This record gives sequence, C-alpha cells and structure tokens, in this order.
Amino acid sequence: MSAVDHFKNIARPSIFILILMVSVGPFGDTEYTPSMTRIAHELGVTYNMVQLTMTSYLLGYALSQLFYGPLSDRFGRRPLMLSGASIFTFGTLICYLSFTIHLLIFGRFIQALGSCAGGVLSSAAVRDSYPEEKRGRTFAIVNGAFSVAPALGPIVGSFVDHYFGWHANFLVLLFLAIILFVNVWFFFPETNHHKDPTATHIKPLIIHYFSLFRDPYYLPYLIVMGLAIGVVYSCLIDAPVLVIKLLHLSSKWISIIALGVMAGFMLGSFITSFISGKIHDQWIVFIGTMIMIVSSLVLGFFAYVNFVTLASYLIPICTLFAGIAFVIPPSINEALLPFEHVTGSASAMLGFFQMGIASLSTGIASIYFQGTAWDMPITFMILSVLAQIVLFFGVVLRPNRKRAII
Repeated sequence: MSAVDHFKNIARPSIFILILMVSVGPFGDTEYTPSMTRIAHELGVTYNMVQLTMTSYLLGYALSQLFYGPLSDRFGRRPLMLSGASIFTFGTLICYLSFTIHLLIFGRFIQALGSCAGGVLSSAAVRDSYPEEKRGRTFAIVNGAFSVAPALGPIVGSFVDHYFGWHANFLVLLFLAIILFVNVWFFFPETNHHKDPTATHIKPLIIHYFSLFRDPYYLPYLIVMGLAIGVVYSCLIDAPVLVIKLLHLSSKWISIIALGVMAGFMLGSFITSFISGKIHDQWIVFIGTMIMIVSSLVLGFFAYVNFVTLASYLIPICTLFAGIAFVIPPSINEALLPFEHVTGSASAMLGFFQMGIASLSTGIASIYFQGTAWDMPITFMILSVLAQIVLFFGVVLRPNRKRAII
C-alpha cells in the first residue's frame, strides 16, 4: 500500500478536536492566576503558599510528559486521551471543592497529570493520520492555539475573579474539561493502528531516553528553554501582586498585563520568523537572552527609583516576552535537530525539562518572595542570566562539536 493510500484509509481527527485537546490544558495553567491573592486571603495563607499551586502543576505536567507517548504507543491514542481528560476533570473538581491550600495544591497536581495528554497526543495523532505535505500547516494551526491559550487564560480569569470569585475560575475549567471529554469520546478516532507491545518496557525506555544526551547541545538547549518558561510562569504568578497589592487595582486589570505578554510574544515571534534562516539559531537565542536581561535590568531600575506603575512595568515586560519568543522556537529546533527518527522521545524529554525547570524556578521563587516591586525583576534577572550562562558555555564556546544523529 502506498503512503497516499495509507493515509486515505486512516480516520483523521478534525482540526477542531485537535485545537480543543491542545488548548484546554494550557488555558487551565493560567486561568486562575488572577485569583491568587484572593485565594491567599480567603484560605488564610501566605502568597508564597499559593505560588506552590503553580509549582505542583508544573511538576505534574513535567512528570507526565515522559509517559503519555510510550503508553499511547502501546495502548492507542484514544484511550490515553480519554484517561487524560478524565484525570483533568477529576483534578479540576478537587480544585473547585478545595477548602484548604493543601487540597488545592494536590488538585492542581492531579489537573496537570491529565492536561498534559492533549499536547502530547494531538502531536502524535497528527503524525499518525496526516500525510507529510499537510502536517506543517496542521502543526502550525495547532501550535498557534497552544501558544495563545496560556495568554488568554489570565484575561478570562481576571474578569471571572472580579465578578464571581476564585472558585468560579475552576468552575469554568470544569465545564471545559467536561466538554473536552465529551468531544474526545464522540469525535476523536483511534489513529494508532500499529500498536507496539514493547513500548512500555522500562529498561529499553530508560536507555532510549538517556541516549538523547549523546548530542552535546541537547541538554544546554533544554535548560535554556526551561529557564525561559520559568520566566513566563513567574510573571503570571507575580502579576496579581503587582496589580492588586502594589498598584491597588482590581483583578481585571491583570488582563492588561496578559495582553501585553501576548503582544510581546507575537511581535518577537514575527521578528524571529523573519530573521530565521538569515541568522543561525544559536545567535537568535543569544539575542533573545540578552533582550531578557536588559528588560530585567529596566524593571530593576524602575523598582529602584520607585517608579512602579502599570505602564512602567508593562513596557519592559512586553519587551522581555519578545525576547522569550527569540529563545523558545529556535531552541526547540536546535534541540530536536539530530532526532528525526525519535522525535517523540526527544520532544517528551524536552517537555519534561521545560516544565521541570519551570516548576523548580517557581518553587524557589516562592521561598524568597516578599510581595514587593523587586520580586519580578530579581526573578527575571536570575533566570535570564542563568540562561545566558548555559547558552554561552554549553553552545557558543563549543561550535565545532559533532552532533549525534539518532
């Protein structure tokens, strides 16, 4: 059977269900963040404790990255996606019914174990069922939704929190989780018709994952991306304190920062796509980390001179996220470059490091968090400088190392 006939005979999930699968989880990552100060107040805990709800979520997301791919290779995409949607629904219900911070932290961890499924399995389903000439456009649409969803979360969440309270944010997510499950049940066909019974064997799986580190640049780019993602989530959990505690504005004003984040990232993505191919990826990433450092310095200067307004912080935050857009896509491209035949495993490990380092970053930040104008610039500066150091010593100073092709 030819490749064309092969894809003709495979049931293909619609673009709509793929977008739904890939976007509900990232939307849920951030939708509750405008409520974090209210959660701290109503549960009678410090804001540092509430930050751990994000840390636990990122940890759960990181760990589950490593398992959905092999499990879906063994048992199929559809049952794993239904399981993921069910776990996400259960975790969201726990969050909605939470009356203590510890229960909320636990619920967020369970949420993450389920929400990760959509991103991993939508990519696998596209590879299973779309011919090569249609994959690029399909991935572009799906990844576009994946990029926009986390920025839309705080915009929606800020208004829900302002008018209905923090529990209502998880009610919105519970509604979306049920919609996801129902749509997967009725409209997501099985796309894996060549299940591999050996895919979940532990020893070869571990050996396979560790073989990725034979490439000298894979780990440095993973760490750089993880630190950049750490900046993203640190911004989202620090924004409520800036707006509500320091500027004494209502939670709906957090949507302005979210829009600024989206605008900065979109501008950076546009410039990156324009210069890609004209400048080597490692130098695009280098420029991006420098933009992040300079933006952090500007934020620090504003904090030092006590010029803390929504406008003064918004401009460097937008610029910083433009820098992040310089860092993430080229880093992904460079990290996955040698792994044409094991892209799924390489992507899973990439996701594990991204979210794992981000989880560690937010956890450490919660320790020294003071609720002042210095929190954002200090966190951004530390993570940006670390990214620059890793990039410089891990990539720039080793330009002639041979890459391992796997």
